[in-house]
Amino acid sequence: MFLISKSKKVFNEETGKSYNFKCNFITLTLPSAQVHDDKVIKRECLNNFLITAKRKWHLNFYVWRAETQANGNLHFHIVADVFIPYGELRQVWND
Repeated sequence: MFLISKSKKVFNEETGKSYNFKCNFITLTLPSAQVHDDKVIKRECLNNFLITAKRKWHLNFYVWRAETQANGNLHFHIVADVFIPYGELRQVWND
């Protein structure tokens, strides 16, 4: 992903600085103990997040992987080639 991603200028509103950006690494975790089946979490939570990310941030190229945490909860790792502001990402995932 890193090799095929093009470098982009990103402006950080908090610091007022621009920097070059290629890829990000996102970890999405559940906010509480998992009570639903892994397939339900993927279908409902991850799918809704990816649909919103495609619309909101033009997420087109990404790779995701699901893993189980030590506590038994499912969580997701995503590598993508678009910049997503942390606060916005957190809000969309928590929704």
